[in-house]
Amino acid sequence: MKKRKLVLAILSIGMVYTAFALNPAHTPSQKEFRTIPARTDFGSYPIEDASSSEDVAAFITHQSANLQSKVSGLTLEHSSSSLAAYHYTFTQTYNGIPVYASSITVNASKKNVVFSVFDGSYDLSKWKVATVPFDYQRMTAYQTYVKLYFLNDKKEIAKQSIAYVEQTKTPVFCYDVTISDMAGHQRELLISIDGIIYEHDMTMHYTAPDSTVTGMVFSPDPLTTAHVPWSGVNGLYDNHNDSDVVVLNAQRQLVHFKANYDSISGIFSLSNKYIQEQGFGGTGIYPVTSTTPDFSFMRSNSGFEDVMVFYHLNVMRSYIHDLGFTCADTFVVVDPDGNFSDDSHFTVPMGGSLPQINFGTGGVPDAQDADVVIHEYTHFLSWRSNGTNSGGSNERLGLDEGMADYNGASYSKGIDPYNSDWFFNFDGHNEYWDGRIVNDMTVYPSLPTAYSVGGTIYAYGTLWASAMMTIWGHLGRGVTDSLAYEAMYSFGGNTTLPEAAQMVVDADCQLFNGAHFNTLWNDFRLHGLGSNLKNCQGYPAAVNDISDPLSAITFISRPESFRVLVPQSEINFRIDIYDMTGQKISSYQNVTADIIPSLPNGIYAIDVSSGGVHRSFKWALVR
Repeated sequence: MKKRKLVLAILSIGMVYTAFALNPAHTPSQKEFRTIPARTDFGSYPIEDASSSEDVAAFITHQSANLQSKVSGLTLEHSSSSLAAYHYTFTQTYNGIPVYASSITVNASKKNVVFSVFDGSYDLSKWKVATVPFDYQRMTAYQTYVKLYFLNDKKEIAKQSIAYVEQTKTPVFCYDVTISDMAGHQRELLISIDGIIYEHDMTMHYTAPDSTVTGMVFSPDPLTTAHVPWSGVNGLYDNHNDSDVVVLNAQRQLVHFKANYDSISGIFSLSNKYIQEQGFGGTGIYPVTSTTPDFSFMRSNSGFEDVMVFYHLNVMRSYIHDLGFTCADTFVVVDPDGNFSDDSHFTVPMGGSLPQINFGTGGVPDAQDADVVIHEYTHFLSWRSNGTNSGGSNERLGLDEGMADYNGASYSKGIDPYNSDWFFNFDGHNEYWDGRIVNDMTVYPSLPTAYSVGGTIYAYGTLWASAMMTIWGHLGRGVTDSLAYEAMYSFGGNTTLPEAAQMVVDADCQLFNGAHFNTLWNDFRLHGLGSNLKNCQGYPAAVNDISDPLSAITFISRPESFRVLVPQSEINFRIDIYDMTGQKISSYQNVTADIIPSLPNGIYAIDVSSGGVHRSFKWALVR
């Protein structure tokens, strides 16, 4: 989700419900259903047929001690196939009833080798749960909750479940209820006989013949292509209430793309077998049509957002397909002006409904920034890849946000690298909200504090996106995107960031025979995610070639400061600053924090040396 404020309330057993009703605006950092980490195994296990879910289920049943109990079973929840592997997610059952947040993800190569397992199952051997049905809809807590969040057009799906409550260390029988409405809002509740024990927002915020048509879009956004930062409230490049500002309209670009054409009516429409625009909560009429093959709109016209969404999603979908991945080759419904608030979100389908993305029009209309468009689409891609959307930890939810930020940043940087360390360049970093960045150098397990608006999950997301963009800087878009998508298929319901880093390494082993291991190891180390990485042979990483102590150096340039990062913390190095005449100005020894020299604006040469090895960088100081 791109939204800045996430409504999340969590009720423990016995808690007075009115406390929730009076204070619904909890943040996701305050509570999570499960904090017990999954048991991970990055071993190498031959299997008879990795394409058979039955063979994989038999393997994990034999492998996991928690599945030996007579009351324990497995159901297959999701399966998919990536370029190099098969991916399965199972749910543990107690006497046939699903156990909430007990997912087991198994990833097996197409060479019939299981290479990673995320086992979130519970030990059921001592569980004694009375599974007596009750009418949750008659409970006051449920009725109050529905009135608080939903109107009369709600739809709900309920299934029996067993939930292990960590606070009381007891399993309880409950109903897992998912409620949605036509506007795309969707929430999940666990309701026991004692009340609501958990709830969370499930919206993930941020064959007709084709014919070539034209349209006008920002690509990726007007500030990036103009190569200017936000100019302040009512400044030249401000939003100006979505009006037709000359300098902003001037940044529209003419593009060509495929759209639907009805030869009988002679109507062109923005729709195809992958992307369908529909109106849910906004004012648009869909699909957008034209009697000519031209969809050129001024930015004040809602049709401009329609073209933005349709164009960028189709470019992204084709790109992913061309890389060899199929997660984008299915249908999604989008509403470019789905609500009037400054909030965009992805909603997982339920009860036969379709996956849906809604874009908000508050502040800067979200669909006018390709970063937002691709961010929300990535939530759809993640759900298609690994089927995970609930029951996870804040870190797992943050990983999904980080993948969405990374994918959007990668897409935009591939178009124009200007200011590519900022994310949501047009939609954020302005009077509406702070936006986010993808060059944060916080070292895990510490979390970023700046530009992580919304709580813990976005801090995790910023850390992950920054790590992946560091890799992007060394390996480029095609390789890094391929590693990211391949790894995304393998993520489990409780995957941590270091485990996700190992999945990226495993993806490199599957796709490129481990050709990029040293780069991945060094770059993940910069962000605190590489200390336990294993190579394709299953061995811990070794220290890089000591003959070149600066082989993995990273230089981070900012307008008023710079930073030098050397992964091998045990080496000594020196930083010298020279002006353009070659005169040395100042020196620093072993400094890895931001360096903010008191110097006039200008161009400077930065020389880093260690053991007779030198690396030089150019730095532009602009205050």
